[in-house]
Amino acid sequence: MILFISSVGLLASKDIIHVIKKYGLKFIFLGFLITSSGMFFTTILKKLFNANKYIFSGIFTGALTSSPGFASALETSKFHETQVGYGYALGYIPGVLVVVLSMYLLPKIFKINIEKELQNLKNDVKETQYNEKNFDFIAFSLIIIIGIIIGKIKFNFGVVKFSFGITGGVLMSSLFFGNLKQFLGMNFNMNTYILKNIKELGLLIFLSSVGLRYGYTSINSLNSKGILYIISAFIIGFLSLLIGFLFGRYVFKMNWIMLSGALCGGMTSTPGLGAAIDSTKSDDVTAGYGATYPFALIGMVIFVILLNN
Repeated sequence: MILFISSVGLLASKDIIHVIKKYGLKFIFLGFLITSSGMFFTTILKKLFNANKYIFSGIFTGALTSSPGFASALETSKFHETQVGYGYALGYIPGVLVVVLSMYLLPKIFKINIEKELQNLKNDVKETQYNEKNFDFIAFSLIIIIGIIIGKIKFNFGVVKFSFGITGGVLMSSLFFGNLKQFLGMNFNMNTYILKNIKELGLLIFLSSVGLRYGYTSINSLNSKGILYIISAFIIGFLSLLIGFLFGRYVFKMNWIMLSGALCGGMTSTPGLGAAIDSTKSDDVTAGYGATYPFALIGMVIFVILLNN
């Protein structure tokens, strides 16, 4: 995951400032809208099925594929960690599938011309040309180290406690240093071809680990209750993402390239980001992901606390 996130962050970093200036408040709104929608539908389904709130707390974090949210759920559910973990394991695979499939299906269903969206984005965001250098191992390592440090910082605002996790930390680090281009003699404007190969390798490793880690639990839980929980995760994930899409596309009139990244960021979904990059053939989606992710993460932590209380 670290290889994937750091490489896509560097690839997307050159225009991150322009993107945030144009879409900033929309990213913030979508981050909270998607997570609050997830909490709403989780609450409805939990009451409808008269189910264990800790299991559904886990399903909520799994459906939105949020590891930091899962950590917060564990922290706020003392003596009920097993139920939370069970719900998360059942919700994660459906959550991943919802986001990944949506990145391919939404443009087809809503007749979005991706080529046109790419061209419009190029016209909206003026690219600054920089001479790319070869891969800088020391600079790349620094990005990862700083990112891990950022990810481990604990933010404490009384009731709300959270950290950005390794994913969020490395993403912020790569976007920041990539935007600097040069720092203390180190080069962060690395060769695009090399970064794309690292990105592909990192994504393959990450998705393989997801399947190995959560696949058995999901398949092994295919009894009546397990199926109900898995379906619930699909519903929570799909409706949360759909609401974010409808607002972003038809209320905010957002370009699909940016919106696809924002939707994945709102779902805190790294596999979804990989699918968005693949379906659009553009690394620019990472800018939307990176700008939305922190606010979605904060939303996840807040809403998990509310669900468990």
